[in-house]
Amino acid sequence: MLAVSDDASTAMLLQRELRGQALRIAIAMLGPLAFHALREVRPDLMLMHFSSAPTPALHLMREVKKRFSIPVILLATQASAGDIAHGLDLGADDFIVQPFNYREVGARIRALVHREHQAPSPPLRLGSLEIDFVSAVVRQQGAVVGLTALEWRLIQCLAANAGAIVSWSELTSHVWGHQRADDPQALRLLVSRVRRKLRRNQVSPEYIKTMWGLGYLFDPTPA
Repeated sequence: MLAVSDDASTAMLLQRELRGQALRIAIAMLGPLAFHALREVRPDLMLMHFSSAPTPALHLMREVKKRFSIPVILLATQASAGDIAHGLDLGADDFIVQPFNYREVGARIRALVHREHQAPSPPLRLGSLEIDFVSAVVRQQGAVVGLTALEWRLIQCLAANAGAIVSWSELTSHVWGHQRADDPQALRLLVSRVRRKLRRNQVSPEYIKTMWGLGYLFDPTPA
């Protein structure tokens, strides 16, 4: 794993804390040297921390995603809801904002690495709807459905658990990488957008069901 930061003391702290959890980790400063470190280390995951304005880190993360096929976790000293959504839309696999627990960071790292090494799931085909988990592409009646990263995360979580109820907290954690207990409307709006995109016409089935008081369910056999 490679951890990059705009603050040298934070980079060394990350290295010490995560090595204490038996995680192998190299460190580099945020900027052009990060690409050199990526080529030298060839990590299976990148941890990117920023303590100031998010723009340089998000730009670097976007370039990393273009050139390397590795998961990226963003760590921020502080970030707005807009910063988090923007980072995830640009391709971040997780976004954690301080204060955070280093054991939680380590657990998220292990979960992401485990997910990357799992055998890919075959495409899910439900009538005219096809969900390709490997390429992160959804097709409706053969046409690709344009999705943002957040919209894909929502479909991925629900479809992977098709036929089972996914709780609100599980879904928000998967989509945003952190709990948004203070903003339930965000999930409702996201679900509404995805429903509209999956609905090709007025008679198209409704795949995402609201289970009041419980969460949401992706119905593999919608009426």
